[in-house]
Amino acid sequence: MHYPHVSRIGIYLIKSLDAVELQQAEIGLHSLLHDREFALLANDGRFINGKRTGLVNELKAEYHLEKRVISLSPRAGGNVYTFHLINDARKLETYLSEFSLIKLK
Repeated sequence: MHYPHVSRIGIYLIKSLDAVELQQAEIGLHSLLHDREFALLANDGRFINGKRTGLVNELKAEYHLEKRVISLSPRAGGNVYTFHLINDARKLETYLSEFSLIKLK
C-alpha cells in the first residue's frame, strides 16, 4: 500500500513571485502561515500576476523570512536589490515600478 507524503513545502510570500522552500510550515487561518501575505497591485487596484503581465516572471526573488527581507534581481542577470518588506515598502514599490509592477500590499 502506498501512503501520500509531502515531498516539499513552498509558500509564496508575495503573490506571483518566487516561492520560499521550507522544511516545515505552520498552518495559518486559511492557508500556510505567510503564504501570499503580500500581493502586487497595479495602479487600477487589480492584482498583478503572470496572466496579466509576464514581467513578473522576469524577476528573481529570494527571501529571508525571519528578517522580513526580499532580494530581487532580473532573471537575465544584473544587480541584486534587497528590501525590508515593511520598512522599505516605498523603495520596493519604486523598484517594482521599473518593471511596471506598482504597489505592494
